[in-house]
Order: sequence, then C-alpha cells, then structure tokens
Amino acid sequence: MSRTQTSTRWLEALLWCGVAFVVLVLALGVSQILRSDGVDMRAVWFDPYSTPTQADAPVTEPSGPPGTVSLVTPNFDRTVMVAQPTLYQRFLLLAPDLLTALLLGAVALVFLRVVRTLRAGDPFIPPNARRFAVIGALLIGLAVVVPWAEQLALAQLLSGTPMEGTRITGRDDFRWAGLVGVGVLALAEVFRHGARLRADTEGLV
Repeated sequence: MSRTQTSTRWLEALLWCGVAFVVLVLALGVSQILRSDGVDMRAVWFDPYSTPTQADAPVTEPSGPPGTVSLVTPNFDRTVMVAQPTLYQRFLLLAPDLLTALLLGAVALVFLRVVRTLRAGDPFIPPNARRFAVIGALLIGLAVVVPWAEQLALAQLLSGTPMEGTRITGRDDFRWAGLVGVGVLALAEVFRHGARLRADTEGLV
C-alpha cells in the first residue's frame, strides 16, 4: 500500500510539473507576442505545385518592410518568416502553440483529479468515468481543433501577400492525440462499468 501511495505522489508531482510548464509556456508566448522587434518564424509544409506566383521563391533571410512574409529553404519542408511582425502577426504565429498548451494543461488538471482518487484507494467512481471522458474529448479536440486553428492562422498570415492561395500547412502532427483520445474514451467506459458493478455489489450487501 505504501508503495502505491509513493507512486501516486510521484505521478501527482509530475502532473503539477506539467501544469507549471504549461503556465511557463503561456507566459513566454504572451511575452513574445507583446514584444515589438526581431523576426518571427514558423515551420510549415509547403506544396510548391500550388504556388500561384513566383513571389515565394526561397530566400535565406526575410527582407522588405515590417510585416513582410517570406518562405525560406528550397524544400517541401520550409519556414515562414515575418520581418518585424505586427502584434496581430505575432499572435497568428503563436496562437496554435498557445492553444496546444491550454488543452494539454486542461488534460493534466483533470487527470490530477483522477490521481487523487487513486491515492484515496477509490478510483472506480462515477466522477472518474466523467473525467476520463473529458480527457478523451480534450485529446480529440487537440487532434482536430489545433490543426484547423493553425491552418486558419496561416491563411490569415498570408492573406494580402503575394503568397496568398499557396498551399501551406502546419508541420505539427497531432494524430497521436486523436488515437490516445479514443483509447481514453474506451477507458472511461471501463470505469463507468466498474462503478456500476461496484454500486450493484454494494446494493446486494
């Protein structure tokens, strides 16, 4: 029993570290959005066959007036760079990362509630089934909402530039989150069934 308690405490501490890391990422992201100098960039996948003009020929570094958007490196795997981006452009570049951090932080907080019931030795309760369902929904949302938000942000970033209409997508792949989310939803059903069986058994005693 003491070994289980120790493992649970370590898991709880790890989750709190994850929450603290998310808060740090959010704080750094907000500070980066609010700053007003330098060059910002985001790694993307680029389809050269969808290029509407030759204006996005690869360059080694961004040039032009503030807010100029450029593609660098000559491969399918490129980087969008913005010279002296505006506040709105910095927000568009970082919004997908901030959304990812928020969703993962929410997952950690909900799972923390589950871990506390493990420490109490009573995990098969209806609230845990609901918590696992919430975690599964958050992970599936991560797989669906973040790529959509990144695509929307990139489209807004390229809007009004010579690269408007170019097929550019985010490089991050969140398909793993969807698969894990489906597994967690199945686990929620297991916990719901376990809680129901325990309630039935207690009713017979």
